Amino acid sequence: MREALRRYQEVLGIADFRRLWISWSISRLGDGVHEIALVLLIWQLTGSAALMATVAICSMLPNLALALIGGTWADRHDRKRIMVWCDAARGLLVLSIPALYYTGGLSPIIICAIAFLAGALETFFSPAQFAALLPLVGHERIQSAQALMQMTGRIARIVGPSLGGAIFGLLGVLAPFLMNSASFIASALFLAGIRSALGTGDREGKAIASAMADGLRYIRRTRVLAVLLVMALLLNLGGAPLGIILPFYARALGLETHAYGYMMALISAGMIAGFWYAGGKPVRGRDTILLALMVGAAFGLLPAALLLSAPLAWIIASALLLLLGLLIGNVNVRVSAIMQRVIRDEYRGRVGSVGRMFSLIATPVSLAIFGPLIDAWGPACALLLCAALVILAGIPFIGGCVWKTAFDDPVA
Repeated sequence: MREALRRYQEVLGIADFRRLWISWSISRLGDGVHEIALVLLIWQLTGSAALMATVAICSMLPNLALALIGGTWADRHDRKRIMVWCDAARGLLVLSIPALYYTGGLSPIIICAIAFLAGALETFFSPAQFAALLPLVGHERIQSAQALMQMTGRIARIVGPSLGGAIFGLLGVLAPFLMNSASFIASALFLAGIRSALGTGDREGKAIASAMADGLRYIRRTRVLAVLLVMALLLNLGGAPLGIILPFYARALGLETHAYGYMMALISAGMIAGFWYAGGKPVRGRDTILLALMVGAAFGLLPAALLLSAPLAWIIASALLLLLGLLIGNVNVRVSAIMQRVIRDEYRGRVGSVGRMFSLIATPVSLAIFGPLIDAWGPACALLLCAALVILAGIPFIGGCVWKTAFDDPVA
């Protein structure tokens, strides 16, 4: 605990990282408020589930279609400027929602267009932020910095929607959007205060298509990166369906449907603890792979609770879900930290965008597979398949390049 505190104090002592972290915290909280408020607004205006799904698709499409372009842009231009302008533009874009609502111009097409543009700006912002992180904190502090960023993101995902629903109910339809707009503007101001140079390493002036292809070739010839991306893809394929498995798992345990919320809360609490723990540890590939195997084991043990009688089954399931979150949080931080440390700076944005694209692709693919599987075979079978996918993210790479990767930084 003392070592973890020391590492966090060190990284938070870096003024420019502190500005980045505060900006991230503010904007993630605003995003959480915005997401639930947008759902409630669409429900109030149209009552259409189809429109809700369409808006979600419009928001996701740019992240898939423009990911490599956004990563390449981050490698060729000033990353601080990209982040500042993207956040400022998102603030104005979100502000247009209450303005159009008051003037009667907020149609379903406009809502979809705003969602698409916001997704496009996020596609340019995310790789720039990913690429900016290590230059701000240095190699020896990157795992602690990643842990803080992921911890903040998870807490914002818990607090933001609850806050958004409360603001929507108490202050009216438009207050959450005004809050989110203000959060983006505040985030842009904090980012503008960063003094460190966050420029580009790629100054060759290649055509953007050529630079994108060069980034993909770099990943292919850098074996550690290729393995890490495959690991991340398998981990996401195995972890993404958990949200749709747990309601059926709760029912199989004989619990009411609302127990799903408690289960998700246990996983989130475990993840936050896992982020904290990982941030105080050195960066080692062997530990990352072993923890990934433990995630698979935790998935595989969850069906065993169904063989027990209540209340022991509930206690065992709760303990396993908390453990699962703890392990997932650990692995997420460690994979990101290793990736950050092995990427050459001039390719950092492109690699980050490919990793984000893999994560986004994994979610709909796994949901499409697991939805029918749960209906046909039940939650136990689905959890065992999750276990198999996650174990595949570990076993083939034992003794390989990631396993041998270690950065034992000296204690300051």
